[in-house]
Formats: sequence, structure tokens, C-alpha cells
Amino acid sequence: MIRKCPPHATDQILSIANAGSQAPTPTEAELTHALRPWQAVLDAATPDGIPLTKAGWMAPAACEKIWHESGLAWPYGKGNREQNTPELSKIRQVCTQGKLIRKHKDALVLTPLGRKAASDQTVLAKAAAASLVMCPDDFDSDVCALTMLALAAGFTEEGSEPLTRLHPLGDEIARLMSTLGWRVGTGLVERGDLGRAYYQLIDMMQAGSEGEGRNYGLPQGGGVRHLARLAVLAS
Repeated sequence: MIRKCPPHATDQILSIANAGSQAPTPTEAELTHALRPWQAVLDAATPDGIPLTKAGWMAPAACEKIWHESGLAWPYGKGNREQNTPELSKIRQVCTQGKLIRKHKDALVLTPLGRKAASDQTVLAKAAAASLVMCPDDFDSDVCALTMLALAAGFTEEGSEPLTRLHPLGDEIARLMSTLGWRVGTGLVERGDLGRAYYQLIDMMQAGSEGEGRNYGLPQGGGVRHLARLAVLAS
């Protein structure tokens, strides 16, 4: 990313990166909390894999287990249908991208890396972080990397109202994208242009967040900052 930066923007990006590198080491409990989405999938796949339906979706019982243990669940709904629950599809996708699980016959089974990560938090943290910044195109890749930079640096909402607490972060990422030279149509990048990859990334990080970050606000906590820093290093 630094290679893409025009000279006037390099100092901004390096300043954010430096703040992220100073994030304190999380406690074991904080990291465990941040890794809940990935750990829930690994637990569901141990030892015999996650059964798949004939249509290729994760079986309802496995979906419901992952939904509730991952921190992705909301107060309503059962979360027992992958095809109706975007968060479940996303965690399956990132675990597959991170080479933690793979499809084998009629199940999702652990890979060698997944088996190791299931019982080694350090291995899981690195794999989970890398999976978050595996994006299909350069625009999404930069969005995700900048978002992780900001979260690692401890970006704050400065007292925004609950339903708009993510807006300052989105505005900052859009501004940085424009600084990197990205344009949407003929104009600068705006918050609404960040797209699905940004919001799915926020969902994943909110699942491991502490306090109000889980419901409305910015993902926060020592585990979240550590995971974001590892993601930056992997991007």
C-alpha cells in the first residue's frame, strides 16, 4: 500500500501504521473473545466435519451452533439456515480462504492448518487475520487493509450517537481511499462506496468486540486491535 501512496499521503499512512504497531498485547481472554467466529467453526468441524445438505449448505444444527457460539447471533432468528444468514456464509468463506477448512465429500472438514489452529491460539490468530484481508479485487483489498490499519491504531468515534458510530470510520476510510488515488465514477470515494467487503469485515470484527461495539459501534478491545494488526501485516 505504501508503494501506491502519493508523497503527500505517505506520512498519513505511516502515522496510522505506527499507532497500530503500538497496540498493547491482548490478554488470553481478549484474544479468545476476538477469535470466537473462527473457533466456533473449528469446534463444529471437530472431529468429523460439518455436514452439508444436498444443496451444499451447512446443516441446520451446525449453523445454529456456530451462530450462537461465534458471537454473530442477533437477539432474533435461529440462525439455522446458511442460505438465509449472510454472517454464516461469510464465516464459512473466510475459514475456507484461510485454509482452515475444506470441502470433502458431503462435509466441511479441518485442514492440517485447521487442526493445528483448533488448539493453538497463536496459529489461529494469524490464520484468522490473514483470512480477513483476502479480497477479490484491489479496491476491496485496499478498503480492508485501511480498515484494519484504523482499528489497529485504536480509531475512536468521539461520542457519536449509537446508530451512526461507524460513520466516522467509514468517512475516514473513504478519505484515505481517495488519497490513494481511488475514484468512483468521476468523484472521490464516499462512505457509501466502500461496499460489501467493508461491512462484512466490520461484522466479523464486531463479533469479537467488547462493550457496545458488538451492537452498533466500532469494534473495540485488545483482541480486536491485535487481530487487526496481524491482518495489516498479512495484507
